[in-house]
Amino acid sequence: MERDYEIVMILDPTLSEEIVEKEVTRIAASFPEGKATCQNLGRKKFAYPIKKQTQGYYLLCNFNADAQKKTELEQTLRGNPALLRYLTIRALRPKKKDLKAQS
Repeated sequence: MERDYEIVMILDPTLSEEIVEKEVTRIAASFPEGKATCQNLGRKKFAYPIKKQTQGYYLLCNFNADAQKKTELEQTLRGNPALLRYLTIRALRPKKKDLKAQS
C-alpha cells in the first residue's frame, strides 16, 4: 500500500553550491519516478552543532511509496557521506469529512 511521506535532509555546509545541486538531483533521482517533489530550502543555522557543523543545506522532499521502497531509500541515504541528518515522516492526508466541512 502506497502512502505519502515527507523527508527533510540536511547536507554538509562545506560542500560547494555546484556539488549541493548535484547531490540534490542525485537524491531526487532515487525517489520513485514521478512520485516526488523536492525543494531546496537553502543554507540555515542549527540550534545546536551536528557532527561539529553549525550550518547545513536543508532539502525537503514529498513522495509517495510503499513501505519497502521507503526503507530502501533510507538505506541509500544512510550511506551518503554528504548527508548530516535526515528525518522521514508519514504525511497525513486530509480525511474526506474534513474536506466536506471546508467546502
